[in-house]
Amino acid sequence: LVQEGGDAVTMEIEFDVTDAVIPSSGTYHVNLMKTGCLDLGISIRGHNEKMWIADLKKGGIAYRIGSLKPGDILLAVNDHTLVNKTPFDAVDMLKNSGDMVTLTVRKEGGIAYRIGSLKPGDILLAVNDH
Repeated sequence: LVQEGGDAVTMEIEFDVTDAVIPSSGTYHVNLMKTGCLDLGISIRGHNEKMWIADLKKGGIAYRIGSLKPGDILLAVNDHTLVNKTPFDAVDMLKNSGDMVTLTVRKEGGIAYRIGSLKPGDILLAVNDH
């Protein structure tokens, strides 16, 4: 944000740094601070009792913090479980979470998740041409 005021220019420089080491697998918490006109930028999908991050909007808060990746499983929003909830419920919870939202997330440990080649809900048709 740049503001001009007479002979002075005021610049506000914003950057994001993750608040913890990002594990390659397991369950952890991500704190996201809602700021100004930026939205969280999270697209959510769900299937068979699982909800996951489908996409992150470039420039959105979740993208900029660097802790979340497409394919991460969402378990809770501000300690409210997402079990038996729809993606619409999760979006509503995120929108009404206040200025700070804490996500409980699980990263799957398999190589397909880590390299991003498979996402939850993908259907595997063959393995080694079998």
